[in-house]
Formats: sequence, structure tokens, C-alpha cells
Amino acid sequence: MRVSRRRVLGIVAVALAVVLFWVPSFVAARYTNDVVQTNFTGHPLRGWVFLSDAVRTSRKAAAGTEGHARGIAARHWWLSKVRVRRLELVYVDQRTVTIPVPIGGLKRPVGARTVPTHARFMWFVRGQVGARPEQIVGLINFRTGRVVWDILRTQPAGGR
Repeated sequence: MRVSRRRVLGIVAVALAVVLFWVPSFVAARYTNDVVQTNFTGHPLRGWVFLSDAVRTSRKAAAGTEGHARGIAARHWWLSKVRVRRLELVYVDQRTVTIPVPIGGLKRPVGARTVPTHARFMWFVRGQVGARPEQIVGLINFRTGRVVWDILRTQPAGGR
């Protein structure tokens, strides 16, 4: 059976188009965590929305790098009992995020742990409060660089 060059190129073009259609989904999947779980690979159009949001949001972001976000976190929790351990940039496509509490972690009422997300990208700050296990201790808005939630406060930062 003889296969024409045109048919092979057609098959390769279709396969390449399918792969390119899903590429943003695989990139976007890296920007989820245990709190914000979005199925990008099952919905490839969400990957393209992510890509659009990433390009739009990244321009002149106050906390545009992990170094900038780490500096904001260090200044914010400088004289507190919170020790910042690591930061994680997460794509948030929900209106609110409820921060989980690990076993032995500092507990806050659910209302105080439910944070409105006014940005698509947030830095999730993980650390320790005293001798407790590592947990999410704060959220930093990627675009503005503001701490929008602090575990030591009973309401979102700036929500006074």
C-alpha cells in the first residue's frame, strides 16, 4: 500500500495542531496546587485563557518574581511568629479560596479562611507559626504586591 506525501503531511499537520492546542493546558497545570485545582488538560480552552491572563497580568506586576514576593513576605512577617518557608505562584480561576488547615496547624474560623480572590495569580506563602507544622500563612496579590490574607489576622488584610 502506497501512502502519498500529501496524506502524510495532512496527518502530521492534524497531529501538530492537536498537540499545539493542548500545550497551554500542560503549562497551566503547573500553576495549580492542592487548594486551587483546575482541570486544564480536560478543558484545553482553559489553558488558552490561562495564557491570555498570564500575558496580561505579568506586565509591570509588583510581585512579578519569586524574589520580589519573598521580599514582600519577609517585610510583612518580619516581627511576627511566622517563619516563611516557601512561595508558590498559583493561577486562581475561582472567586474565593478556602485555606486548609493541616493537622496541628493554626486554626482559624472558616469565614476567616475564605478569601476573595481579586486577581488571577496569587503567591501562596507557606510557612510555620511557632512550632506548628508548615501551612499556608498568607496570600500575596501577584499584580499589586499586597498581602491579601494573613493567618495572624481574623479577616483579609485590607478588609478593615
